Amino acid sequence: MEKTILPQQFQRHKAINKLSSEVLHAKNIFTTIGISNSLPLFLNDHLNRLEKGHKHFFGEHFPRKEIEQDIKKIPLNEYNSLKITLYSDFYVFTLRKVKTKNEIRLCLFQNKKFENTFPNDIKHGNYLHRLRQLELSQEQGFDDALELDTNDFVLETSIRNIFFYDGHKIIIPKSELIFKGITIEKIKTLFDFELRPISFLDMIKYKYVMTCNSVRGIENVSQIGPHSFSTTDEVKLRYNHFVSDKGSFL
Repeated sequence: MEKTILPQQFQRHKAINKLSSEVLHAKNIFTTIGISNSLPLFLNDHLNRLEKGHKHFFGEHFPRKEIEQDIKKIPLNEYNSLKITLYSDFYVFTLRKVKTKNEIRLCLFQNKKFENTFPNDIKHGNYLHRLRQLELSQEQGFDDALELDTNDFVLETSIRNIFFYDGHKIIIPKSELIFKGITIEKIKTLFDFELRPISFLDMIKYKYVMTCNSVRGIENVSQIGPHSFSTTDEVKLRYNHFVSDKGSFL
């Protein structure tokens, strides 16, 4: 289930023409927000991300108040995902009902990553290679694909951050190539954590592997390629309690 909304102030011939041009050239930034109990989670963090991207690509004027007001007009109760796509002088909302799982299986990315061309905390329009990799992994019977760098160090998946749990603390891969997700930053406030480079060979030694993103929250990884892992709900339960208690106000 998906619904796209162009706010009323942009429903003009000029805006539609500009939308067509900027979609064609993927000239946009975006953020995807989880919805819980009809409220957007960590809205301020997501708007801060968009504001930084707007300054980087388009200039100073960021329509924060307008976006906040328009979100209040949207019935969110049937959805768990709100994507805000921001163009040079207008924005679009996309609402979706995304299926979530407690356990997922990963294959490996076909290609290895060697550089970032944009700041690693801004989501920008050209996401096609990641979406295609996600499709390819699902065609093979997996849920997503794990991305490594050219030295076989762990980065992230197509649409999720990845981390490890040893029963006491969270271990998070360290690399400038990894996208700085909002959910992983929240998890870091709930657990002792260690940030360090993790090779593929190091990774398979961990008992618990998990992924996270704004819409799906935390998911256990039961398999990466031929390697199997145990699962635990300890991290997920603590995060879910945090979200239900404070999430929409942070």
